[in-house]
Amino acid sequence: MAKVLKKIVHNQLIAYISNNGILAPVQSGFRKIYSTTTSLLQVSDEILRSVNNSQIVILTLLDLIKAFDLLQHDILLVEMKYYNFTDSAIKLFNPIYPVGNNKCV
Repeated sequence: MAKVLKKIVHNQLIAYISNNGILAPVQSGFRKIYSTTTSLLQVSDEILRSVNNSQIVILTLLDLIKAFDLLQHDILLVEMKYYNFTDSAIKLFNPIYPVGNNKCV
């Protein structure tokens, strides 16, 4: 049941983000028909275009695999509010037991 719910939420979230232009046009992750190949082609094209125009090219690559582990949940909720997510959608992403809230039974 949890996997089904997760898939439904994922599909609705991606649809909302796509339909409301929240993702940058060059964002390839989390989008249909886009891949790492799409990203590589975009970067390669920009590099070649700059070199052909005698411009200096500096490329910095970052591995952000663990970045989501560092995401502050309260900031995510504020961003969702900023992008006009409904209150019910925001509540869905709001943790039941926020970090730092200890309960004893």
